[in-house]
Amino acid sequence: MIRKTDLNMVPLNAPAGAGAQCAHRGNVDSVFAAGDPVKRDGRMIHTDNRKLRQLADEARNHIFSSCGNPDNAWLI
Repeated sequence: MIRKTDLNMVPLNAPAGAGAQCAHRGNVDSVFAAGDPVKRDGRMIHTDNRKLRQLADEARNHIFSSCGNPDNAWLI
């Protein structure tokens, strides 16, 4: 479900067009998959964000150790 009250969505003249042309992920309030809520009130539920960040860091480190990181340009 997309919030139609966010500033980038007003004035809402054509809902389908606004959803296709103006909406972005920040406007998504709720997502359901197979009837189960995945996102509510703009926040993902049933996710372990700490674990996701850890996996992303490990993937980045693996890529840099395998492919190199010229000038340490991307390590933050």
